[in-house]
Amino acid sequence: MTGGREALSVRDAAIELEDPEVCVPHLSNTMERVGCSAEPEEFLTMVALAYRHALKTVAPSGVEPLFREEASHGAFVDGLKQVCGRLHGPAEMLVVGCADDYLGCDARYAAEVLREVVPRQKIASVYSINLTRDDLNRPVRSCGGLQFDLVVSHSLLHFIPELGAVLRRIVTSLPESGMYLMAHEPNARFWLNQKLLEERRRMAAGELARGRRQQLFSLAAYTTKLRLIVGWRPPMDLVRLANQYLTQRHAFHANLSPHEMARIVDPHRPADGANEFRIGLNGFDARNLRLGPNRLAWARSYDHLGYVDYRGLPDKWVRHNRELEQAYPDDGVNWTALWIVNQPA
Repeated sequence: MTGGREALSVRDAAIELEDPEVCVPHLSNTMERVGCSAEPEEFLTMVALAYRHALKTVAPSGVEPLFREEASHGAFVDGLKQVCGRLHGPAEMLVVGCADDYLGCDARYAAEVLREVVPRQKIASVYSINLTRDDLNRPVRSCGGLQFDLVVSHSLLHFIPELGAVLRRIVTSLPESGMYLMAHEPNARFWLNQKLLEERRRMAAGELARGRRQQLFSLAAYTTKLRLIVGWRPPMDLVRLANQYLTQRHAFHANLSPHEMARIVDPHRPADGANEFRIGLNGFDARNLRLGPNRLAWARSYDHLGYVDYRGLPDKWVRHNRELEQAYPDDGVNWTALWIVNQPA
């Protein structure tokens, strides 16, 4: 699958490290270059944990609020409202998220938002599971073999190189007319839309220029420059810190490049070119994703300029994002989608 052009079936979604689509030559060459003799799955875990460690080092008090805010994103709330309109009675619900060795949203935060949006009388119970690297090659833990009327995942699938076991477990844990809300996953369609890519570049250039203008009048920026002159360096380089961690903890003798680390931490990160280093599928496409005999009931793409949160940006960019959303409704950077299980179209 390249750029979301082909349908992804749940049966074909078990992306193995032996699959050519996973770009094993790139991964093998990278492991050899840095001096890692572990199994590929172990190597991926090492890098993910190193990046998470670096993130917490840079922003020890800011990481969890960031993930909590992601869980309350408007598109996720809109998806839960779609669920509410289809629930006829108290429902058993499961929320699936990420544990510390991933970088996505903790299931607790998504469950909190769910309880805020879904009326209490429509909730029988809410279970939550955080996946770990141990879940890569086996089905999601079954929560005692229960079936659920609704399963919710948030910022989850694009961190898992091998998707088949997770998707199959979700689909088989739902009864007929059960629902699966897949939230905040990267959209491959955006990376095929050259107009949106160009608009994103324009916005980035405009924001950079705005930031430089602000620095001219910023006492904090002036103070930082003075400190840099005398040799102080802020620990803001995540890749550098992660590489230091890997060198010290695992004796890597060379650094991963920012591009390599980005692909390993986020294996389904959409790529501009077919030959780019990547591990899993090239993003997802809600309109092209097939989960067995299940119907796509609702989908929304968003962030057409690449920002989850537009607060603090100039009004012109907010207006422009709305214009692009109307012109390209399926081509935002991310999407959230709802499937009705065992209900063929």
